[in-house]
Amino acid sequence: MDMIWHYLSNLKAVDGKNRFSRISRVAKLVLVIPHSNAEEERIFSMVRKNKTAFRPNLDPKGTLSSILTIKLGSHQPAHVFEPPKSMLKKAKTATWDYNKLHAKK
Repeated sequence: MDMIWHYLSNLKAVDGKNRFSRISRVAKLVLVIPHSNAEEERIFSMVRKNKTAFRPNLDPKGTLSSILTIKLGSHQPAHVFEPPKSMLKKAKTATWDYNKLHAKK
């Protein structure tokens, strides 16, 4: 398809100007429009799988966003990921501090 538009955009009129200058500009605009929304649908599916009835309080700008960022940025399945010991220690410390700070008195 792009070969046809390339051919049409290079056709010249008798006076040497581009014959279809407007149509070639329209074609360039049309050809950059994505032909499907599959990527967006994949992200919506990921959100539905992570924000379940068991986890209804995931903040879209906090935890849920972090989960999706990690999943989209990783090329390996999540069950293969082995966090380093230092990361686990920091996560446990942060959880402990959070729970101490928010414990009901």
